[in-house]
Amino acid sequence: MKKTLEAWSKPRRGMDTPWGHAETCELLADGIASVTTAGHGGFHLSSVRASLMPFDFRTFAGGDWYEEDEDVCAVIVAFPDLFSGQQVASAVKQVRATANHSPEQRWAAVRAWLESAGGAETRGYADNGQDGHADLWRQGSMFRSSKGWTVHFTRVGDGAREVRLMADYPAQAMYSDAELASMPRG
Repeated sequence: MKKTLEAWSKPRRGMDTPWGHAETCELLADGIASVTTAGHGGFHLSSVRASLMPFDFRTFAGGDWYEEDEDVCAVIVAFPDLFSGQQVASAVKQVRATANHSPEQRWAAVRAWLESAGGAETRGYADNGQDGHADLWRQGSMFRSSKGWTVHFTRVGDGAREVRLMADYPAQAMYSDAELASMPRG
């Protein structure tokens, strides 16, 4: 990364976000913060960090806000060295799936970069991140209702899918068969 990241107004608790008032703000890396609200969240990037994205990407929330269900995947694949191998592997799968099923061209641009020579490092991180996790269930999209959290899970090794209800917001990115079996079906 050749550019020096500038001082930026990091998100802080109570500030307005595209999803409401911030309840938590965590600096993940220089120029990348994770923000949660009562019902949603995502990443906020500094303007310099956003300018380092290797592909053109229009966020769902607008500006330099990347919502948690899909848009954060663009940030993770763009900067794979800042995230775990599991996170990169999950983001790569999400980008490929979304590009295949979404009419939005923004995902086609991310996938085109990912499959090009420019995305080789990210693909390497993703390949390494899947080792030893084939039997685990990756947490995917979710929503909150009066019953708790409805969470979609995908098994890493074969892509099998399950929907489960959780009383609390998921605390882990990956779950074992036994952990999933203990949750009611959604």
